[in-house]
Amino acid sequence: MKNSKKYDFIANGLYYIIKGKEVIVSGSVLDDFNGYANMVHGTPKCDIIIPKFVTFKGERYYVTMIGAKAFSGCSGIVSVTIPPTVTKIGRSAFFGCSGLREIAIPSSVTEIGEFAFYGCKYLNQKTA
Repeated sequence: MKNSKKYDFIANGLYYIIKGKEVIVSGSVLDDFNGYANMVHGTPKCDIIIPKFVTFKGERYYVTMIGAKAFSGCSGIVSVTIPPTVTKIGRSAFFGCSGLREIAIPSSVTEIGEFAFYGCKYLNQKTA
């Protein structure tokens, strides 16, 4: 598996790290297959929808952050929808996501890390 990021569980194709009663999105299952897909079939295209909360082992966790380098280099992402529970986008979270064209960032996001969107050359929308 290509993904060397730390995570506590996977739900709906996203990796999560538990922090108390909240979770941080730390990546996407798409990251694991991106290299293979580029070589064999071309880059898969997808829309990422981050949920307000996820349930793991019977517990509900609110998604409050997109972690550092969470989707870094994932060229197959075309759009991202972020819920109003997220308050922070980590450093280099979408670094090099060359296919990213649209992202809906709610007003709840009060911190965007350095280089969060560096290399997203086709990105034409950053706020919702």
